[in-house]
Order: sequence, then structure tokens, then C-alpha cells
Amino acid sequence: MSGVWADPSASGRGAVHPLLPALAVVLTSRQELGPQPWDAGHLRQFLTGRHRVALRVAEFLTDEGVARANPRAALEQWLARRLAVLPEPFAAEMRIWAEALHGHGPRTGRPRHPRTIEAYLRVLETPLATWSARYGSLREVTTEDLTAQLEQLTGATRQLAMAAMRSLSPRSRPAGSCSPTPPRR
Repeated sequence: MSGVWADPSASGRGAVHPLLPALAVVLTSRQELGPQPWDAGHLRQFLTGRHRVALRVAEFLTDEGVARANPRAALEQWLARRLAVLPEPFAAEMRIWAEALHGHGPRTGRPRHPRTIEAYLRVLETPLATWSARYGSLREVTTEDLTAQLEQLTGATRQLAMAAMRSLSPRSRPAGSCSPTPPRR
């Protein structure tokens, strides 16, 4: 151990560093955790369930190479928080969209970087809130709705919104849908 993790002056002489009990739990539970390197997210859940300090221990074990971060899990948690504000039909369609952007599902394509997916969802938050208040499904969104949302944007934000909206169209319909245009109300 080195750096901040081994600084005895941080908690006084003879005091037990607050990470040590949690680290002891991890090291004595190796069989339960499985082979190394452990997933940092799973490790955090494991420690939190045992009422132990989780974040710093997971960081320490990641720094030491015993655990590794899972960027997909972090993105999934972020997506879940963002999609929680949408009505369920819209949220379900957006989860399918995110999976397709990951390169999974019946309409797979080139997987997008997690930051691209985040940027797409951020730029779509306002339009999605508007559409979900008006419609029951993304399939009901019209070209006029898209145009109205794009008119409010300029420059790089507009370009990003256009790319995000373009990525929605083939993935918002179920596989095998024969309707190339959304139904009108």
C-alpha cells in the first residue's frame, strides 16, 4: 500500500484506518466474490449489503488491480436515473434504443461509445419530456414534432440533436414493423 491509503497520520497513531474492516470483509469473502479481478460495482453492492464503507475500498482495490471498473454498468445506472422521469412506454422504448446503440438487439449496428449515448440522451431530454406529455409512444412523434424541437437549437447542439433524433427512428419501432412512418393522431 502506498500514498493516502497507508498514511498513519491521517487517523492518528494506533487508530484503525476506516477502510481496514471493509477490506478485511472483502479478503475473507474471496470465494463468495469469485475470481479476480472483481467488478467494482458488484464489490460496492457486496460491501454496502454488509454495512461497510464501499466507495473507497472499491477505488483502492481498482488502483491495486484487484478490481476493475465496469463502464457499461455506470452507463446503465445513469440511463436508469434519466429514464425514470419518463412514462413507462417511452422509457421502455428508450431502453431498447440504448441497447441498440450499444450494438445489441435485433437492429444492431456499430456500437456507439458510452459518451455518445449520454450526449444523445442529454440533448433529447427536453424533446422527450414534450413528446411524452403529448403522446403515448415514440412511434406517434411526427416530422413536424422533430422540426419544432430542432428549430429551437443552433450550431453543434442542433447537429447533435439531429444525429440523436435520426438514431431514434429505426430503433423506436419493434422489429418487423411494416409501418415506415409513425401513425398520426
